[in-house]
Amino acid sequence: GTWVDYQRYQYKKLLAGEPNHLTIERIKELDSVGFEFLTDQERRRLTVVAASSAAAPDCDGSSRSKKEKQSLDAKEDNQNASKKRQRKQRQSVFMGRGGGSERKRRRLVSACDRIVSAYV
Repeated sequence: GTWVDYQRYQYKKLLAGEPNHLTIERIKELDSVGFEFLTDQERRRLTVVAASSAAAPDCDGSSRSKKEKQSLDAKEDNQNASKKRQRKQRQSVFMGRGGGSERKRRRLVSACDRIVSAYV
């Protein structure tokens, strides 16, 4: 029921390092009467995750080849450059430079003002 779900929810928060209401004494008491903090499905999922993370490379990518690392670095650089270009384009349109005209800029500012005033 609801109480059981709440205990399991608090236990998951404890495992995640989040604030929770479970004390060590309560966990010991519940464990002593055979309370199962994880359902069978959750236990299976954790087993699969643990098995797959054991086969995965370290966080620093040390098990990756040099070529794989370079490929990932190049991909990340391309993504960052693309985001930077998009940000500059948005700024130039808003500020009336680049591909945007003064009329477009005024319409955009007017639309933004309407949106803001609708929420104020």
